[in-house]
Amino acid sequence: MSNCTSEKLTHLRRIAALGGRARAKTFTRAHQRQAGKLGFAATAAKYGKDFAVCKAAAWRQIHPTLLERRVMDSLSRIGVTYEREVRIEGAGFVDFLLVECGVVIEVDGEYWHSVDAPDRKQARRDWLKDKCLKTLGYRVVRLQEHQIDATDSNTLPTLLHQAIEGFAYA
Repeated sequence: MSNCTSEKLTHLRRIAALGGRARAKTFTRAHQRQAGKLGFAATAAKYGKDFAVCKAAAWRQIHPTLLERRVMDSLSRIGVTYEREVRIEGAGFVDFLLVECGVVIEVDGEYWHSVDAPDRKQARRDWLKDKCLKTLGYRVVRLQEHQIDATDSNTLPTLLHQAIEGFAYA
């Protein structure tokens, strides 16, 4: 801690004293993302990667992103039954599985799935995942963050219905 200034130490002590939600709100998305990476790496090192992946999926199932919540709401509005964070052997976890029509919906946020993403390998992983899912007989719909944000709450259910209906009768 020799490289910390007294102002920085005071700030850190103030944050530590807050506790709970108030403390969590003081951290930026970058802080939270870095903590998540470190937590995943530590869990994977201690218990194995497969266990860490399952724990992360369980957490994501309980805590959907804002984009996933919008898709969930839209799917519910059009009466489609779905499962979230489902593991498909050979392809990994998918965001939404519509079992009745064999459609997988993946919601791609800008941070991880854009051209400027910190992990440039994500686009290749997405392509391989899509290829594997198609080989297994699933049809894949990928929704980008900008597509979801560009539609209002009344238009998104219609777009999803059209995409799913096109696959259901193909």
